[in-house]
Amino acid sequence: MNGKANGHLPTKQRAAQFDPKDKSVRINEIPVPDIKSDEILVKVRAASLCHSDLMLFEANEAGLTLGEGGPFTMGHEACGTVVKVGVEVKGFKEGEKLGWLPIVDCCFDCEECQIHNLYCERGESKVQGMTVDDTLSELPGDPSSTWVAVVGCGGLGHLAIKYLKAYGYRIIGIDLSPDALAEAKASGADHAFNPKTDSDYIQQVREITGKGCHAAINVTNSVPAYSSTVDLLRMNGVLMVTGIPQKPLSFSAMDLSMTRIRVRGSNNGTTPRLEKCVQFSHEHNITPHVTQFKLDEFEDMLKLMESGKHKGRMGVLFD
Repeated sequence: MNGKANGHLPTKQRAAQFDPKDKSVRINEIPVPDIKSDEILVKVRAASLCHSDLMLFEANEAGLTLGEGGPFTMGHEACGTVVKVGVEVKGFKEGEKLGWLPIVDCCFDCEECQIHNLYCERGESKVQGMTVDDTLSELPGDPSSTWVAVVGCGGLGHLAIKYLKAYGYRIIGIDLSPDALAEAKASGADHAFNPKTDSDYIQQVREITGKGCHAAINVTNSVPAYSSTVDLLRMNGVLMVTGIPQKPLSFSAMDLSMTRIRVRGSNNGTTPRLEKCVQFSHEHNITPHVTQFKLDEFEDMLKLMESGKHKGRMGVLFD
């Protein structure tokens, strides 16, 4: 909810909603929802736009079902203030500030939930902002002598650079956007390359690092970007799959079998992992570069993200 409480909850609020029928976005007035006994109602202060939100507008072959049914409120990254607490909820009270993970209708306790809440054994998990309303992994070697490439230096990528820098890794940023590369350097990247203008960037990376990067984190949704990322790695290098392209990825079976490269997933979307991340962020003063918008400017945010000309993250700031 984003209306003003003033001691009493409003009955209406405005929201940026996606309509699956025509894949459009509109600012609609909708009711403030009632909560169940095990839920919390939050007055949203800020909500960011993630590149994953653009997946609603694109066909995909990744086995993801996104945006079915009637219009729903977009966004799955937000923070705000608790304005109402369900009778079964423990440990939270009105007035507290919090952020949260966007998965609902899961148990949080089963074996599958310990991997990701989307895999809950109940089979009913939903992602807020994708189907219903809303709002590092281990790397090898000594950080000071370990090179990591970050492919895609936008909203998520510039944060990856900041975390890697805090750990002590040496970093190379790769992006097609000059603005994103400028943000990569500002976030701590030792070198930054644009494959469009630096045609020999792979050779340059190999010369800088000796034999190639020890690991590469790809946060893009581009299949070609993943294909070229392999060439950045040295023997037995780690490719971290973070971004989700709309089409399947393919890797050489020989490369995997002979351990020329290792491919790993990157999943920090469970509460225990998130707690560690938040604590590390606090200890190292890691904050994102955020450009603020008003709710009425939401479509402008979408267009700017699609163009790739934004820096860092973008978010709607509510009054």
